[in-house]
Amino acid sequence: MTFTSILESHVALSKRRANSHAQLERVKNEANKESYLNDASLAVFCAGSLARLEAGEKSDLDLFVTANDDPKLRSRLFEYTLFGHLISINEKLEFPPLVTMVSILKFIF
Repeated sequence: MTFTSILESHVALSKRRANSHAQLERVKNEANKESYLNDASLAVFCAGSLARLEAGEKSDLDLFVTANDDPKLRSRLFEYTLFGHLISINEKLEFPPLVTMVSILKFIF
């Protein structure tokens, strides 16, 4: 028996994998409704347990955003509006709420 087949036959992990696929589909569908997020300059992707396909019933939504060097993306208004859309998706999908804005990190290179 291979390691992969052992993992695939594990009941609890199979449930988490199925839950993760369903949650990822919900996130994708909700993000596609947000025209603000469909800008070609942005890429939004999931991380954490959802990305590892290990999400349980109480897992949170970990999102990362990458962007090109478009000057409009550097405005504070764009940043706050983007965060607002991401928070809205989090709330609509009923993931655990963000405790504080510290949950959102920003890295500029």
